[in-house]
Amino acid sequence: MKLFKKLNTLNQEDNSINQAHQDEHQKKLNRKISFRFSSIMVLFVSLLVPIIVRLYQIQINDHEKFIQKAISQFDTTRTQLSARGEIVDRNGQVLVSNQERLSFVYLEPKNETNRLKFQKAVDFVELFDANIETMAYRDKQDAFIYFYPKEANELITESEMADFKALKLTNNDLYRLQLTRIDLDLINKNLNETQLKQFYTYTIMQSAIGLDVILKENVTAEEVNILLENSEKFLGIEVQINWDRISTTIHNLKPIIGEISTNRQGLPKETASTFIANNYKLNERGGISGVEQYYEDILVGQRTKYNLKYNNDGLATLTEIFAGSKGDTLSLTIDVDFQNQVEQIMVDQLNKYSGVTPHNYFKELYVVVSNPNNGEVLASAGVSLNDKKEPIYSPSSTYLKSYSVGSSIKGAVVYLALDEKIFAPGQRVLDEPIKIAGTPLKKSSAVLGWINDLEALSKSSNVYMFKTVFGLGNANYQYDQPINLNQKAYDKVRSNFSKFGLGITTGLDVPFEETGYKSNARLPGYLLDNVIGQFDTFTAMQLNQYVSTIANGQYRYKMKLVNNSFDSQSGLINFQNSTTVLNTIDNQMAIKRVQDGFRLCVTNGYCSGLNDAQLPVAAKTGTSEDFLYVDGKRIDTATNTTVAYAPFNKPEIAISCIAPHFRHSVTTINGCEEVVKNIINVYAQNQK
Repeated sequence: MKLFKKLNTLNQEDNSINQAHQDEHQKKLNRKISFRFSSIMVLFVSLLVPIIVRLYQIQINDHEKFIQKAISQFDTTRTQLSARGEIVDRNGQVLVSNQERLSFVYLEPKNETNRLKFQKAVDFVELFDANIETMAYRDKQDAFIYFYPKEANELITESEMADFKALKLTNNDLYRLQLTRIDLDLINKNLNETQLKQFYTYTIMQSAIGLDVILKENVTAEEVNILLENSEKFLGIEVQINWDRISTTIHNLKPIIGEISTNRQGLPKETASTFIANNYKLNERGGISGVEQYYEDILVGQRTKYNLKYNNDGLATLTEIFAGSKGDTLSLTIDVDFQNQVEQIMVDQLNKYSGVTPHNYFKELYVVVSNPNNGEVLASAGVSLNDKKEPIYSPSSTYLKSYSVGSSIKGAVVYLALDEKIFAPGQRVLDEPIKIAGTPLKKSSAVLGWINDLEALSKSSNVYMFKTVFGLGNANYQYDQPINLNQKAYDKVRSNFSKFGLGITTGLDVPFEETGYKSNARLPGYLLDNVIGQFDTFTAMQLNQYVSTIANGQYRYKMKLVNNSFDSQSGLINFQNSTTVLNTIDNQMAIKRVQDGFRLCVTNGYCSGLNDAQLPVAAKTGTSEDFLYVDGKRIDTATNTTVAYAPFNKPEIAISCIAPHFRHSVTTINGCEEVVKNIINVYAQNQK
């Protein structure tokens, strides 16, 4: 019993000793933690003090300095388009120029609220009015929502609103639903003209984020004085000198020259990315068609640069840092006086024949005149008559409209026959009716008998061309039997056409030119039609490149409408549109035979109507079967063409002419031949 008590006492003593050791250990641990925490706090405070000092310096001592710096962050460099370069004809006659005008321009003050903008729009319309002719229908719908928000909200049904609250529809969904229900009747019943003008002006001002926008163009001196008298009311609205593009009245070339966008249109959507890459602003103007678009980089000139700064009142000020310069003057290849003479010849031809049987459907003519030695277009004319027999001019139609052209293209086929050694020069070929099983009889306009290559052109043999195809396609032709053509024949014909510019682009310096219709169908009959000009279609510009290549006898030149550009002040040439050879005609024997065939066509063939022209001519006429629909009824017609060059031994001009639907019954008159002769005569007289 005593032993147990002693053991118990020893255990208690051991426990006391262990507890004492634990307490001492805890105290040491607490002291370490306290020391480390204190050290961290000292370090934190030592780091925080410089930050507090710096913040004090920035917020108290340097407050004004950094406010000014913050304002300066909004300063930007602005640019403004200079006056555009003029466009003149080859003799320096001005076709397009600029006319200065004054405009009211809005430069958005900093932090101007929408409420202030709208009030400014209201005041502006009251004093200066606004033109809403170009106001979009969508803007009118938005105007209804702006002026009548309660009524606009009532256009949303309860179920649609429930879907909105259930997050099944968005704000944008509700807005689109409102637009579908705001029709013209609703707009006209609720909005007056003044409200529309106010909102339209307001939307223009709303678009001035980072831009200076034009509020009103062609401002009068009186309106400028009114703005100055009310300058406090119209902060941010300034007077700016701008310009309009003006065409002179001496020409009808606007479709070729093209247009530039308006300030309201801004950059054209299709090419905006290209303009923006060249530092244009979205609301600036640029060429959108024709020469204006193609030569934008020459016509646009150097921009004037400004520093845009905002003062403490938030108003923008522009300071010029670089004075821009006017764009270069662009000189066309076209002689505008000659162009006008060509157009008058065409109008006379239309007035002479149009509507007179068998020319009841003859209403349009297309002509291109060029220098066959360099590709310069001297005249590009398209003329049609409207229902009142008034002329409508469309000079760009010469490269935008294509037609089947008939026998005019046979020069390229004869070249192919000689070049591929299907026939030898002067070889006699029997012109006879051709019959392939299952197809109609094919023949020339008359059975010509034995003819050579020159006569095939002068008498317009279809059969010579058909037999060329048979040779190309390694075909064994038998009368009224099926025929197989090697597929390479199709490719050879079109490849040969392309050597002369038929079926491909001519390289004309415009944004787009038509290349004509080319079917993928490969039936033998179609290829026979193609070599007599009754299948593929071509433009007057392509026909002109083709006859120009024959005329010079060696080169297919790139067609061009612009010669050069020069500085409007110094007159120094800054750009020269060089003569470009696209390909060469290698077989000089073959091309010389084609030239002789064209000349024979005039002296003793189907082109004899040109034999009394004032210059010696080489030519080829053509007639293509065509049709049109009148009141739902198909009318079969014939389209006439003529290609020519003169003088034949040293060509100066090449002419192509297309007279669509010239006749609807048989006649020996070619609708282009007389036109071509008169153009040659006028050209000859001009050279005296």
